[in-house]
Amino acid sequence: MRDLTDNEINNVSGAASFTAIGSLIGSRIGNRLNQLSKNISGKEPEKSYITGAINIGYGIGEFLDNLNNRSVWGDAWNNTQTGITQLINAAVTNSLNDLKILLPA
Repeated sequence: MRDLTDNEINNVSGAASFTAIGSLIGSRIGNRLNQLSKNISGKEPEKSYITGAINIGYGIGEFLDNLNNRSVWGDAWNNTQTGITQLINAAVTNSLNDLKILLPA
């Protein structure tokens, strides 16, 4: 019989609370950014901010849930970095769309 890893223990016990809270906060922030974009441009954003914001919140929560497990820090950083890239991509796409500048396919 083998010992459980920290991640397996967290998954079974529900101890990954910061990850869940981070994702929830990220979802709310993404919704707010979508609403702000709609208020500014008068239309729904072409690219949603929700996924990027969720990934940032998830990554930060993942880091907090695993402060004692450095092997997960790389995944946490990658999730956060992916979310930042997604937010920037959405902001650029939506801004160019609002200015009626078409991006090449």
